[in-house]
Amino acid sequence: MDEANIMSRIAMLETQVKALDVRIGKIDTLLEKVTEVCVKLDALIKSQEDLTSRLTALEKEPVDRWQLVTRTVITAVVTAALTYLGSRLLGK
Repeated sequence: MDEANIMSRIAMLETQVKALDVRIGKIDTLLEKVTEVCVKLDALIKSQEDLTSRLTALEKEPVDRWQLVTRTVITAVVTAALTYLGSRLLGK
């Protein structure tokens, strides 16, 4: 190889290295943006999980109230029945 071929080859390699350097810079920028998206996605998932648990609690609240009302009514009916029966038995 003569000196002209070597210089041509060096110039071509330098051009390729510069092009690769630009591509690496773009990849680094893309990686940073993907990392930001992942962080935001993690925060969104945690927020969604929190909202799901809060919604579940809100959906359960009327059921709990209904059970309390039912229990109170049953207790009142049983108490009234026992009081009635007790008064009838003791009244004789």
